[in-house]
Amino acid sequence: MGRENIRSIEKRDSDQLKLKKRKLLLEELKLGVWTKAEYRVELRKLLSDDASQPTLQSPERSVSPAWDIENGDGLPDNDDDL
Repeated sequence: MGRENIRSIEKRDSDQLKLKKRKLLLEELKLGVWTKAEYRVELRKLLSDDASQPTLQSPERSVSPAWDIENGDGLPDNDDDL
């Protein structure tokens, strides 16, 4: 298969996935999962992804605090202090 055929297949698959997502969003709106405003926001997100490929994104994480065991770490010494 040529590159154009592969791109065409990927585009078709992407379009089908977006259609399924739109239908799911609409069903969720009908079931009361989303308000109309929330639905519109989610739909805009879906439609704005037309130019970009889906990527895996890890959730944002905060930095762990540095624990200072010797000088007191702020944790209780025993369960009674909880």
